[in-house]
Amino acid sequence: MRNLHRTFLPLIWFEVSADLTPDLGVWINLANRVPVFGTAAFFGILCLSLVAVAVSGVFLVKRRSRTHAIASVDPASKESDMIDS
Repeated sequence: MRNLHRTFLPLIWFEVSADLTPDLGVWINLANRVPVFGTAAFFGILCLSLVAVAVSGVFLVKRRSRTHAIASVDPASKESDMIDS
């Protein structure tokens, strides 16, 4: 029995308990649910921001295509652009 490591194991276990009033129980229950609310809020805000970016992109593409379509049909618009600048 050589080269053995000495190991200590606890032989006495302590049990801690406390009484919880209903008022504190509500707060403890709420504290346990806060991460769920935070995760739901995060994904809700993420979805809303993605929808806003998509809608903005659609409006931008429609606006640019309409501007280019008007400029290619109306030759006077190029002249007015040159005069204004």
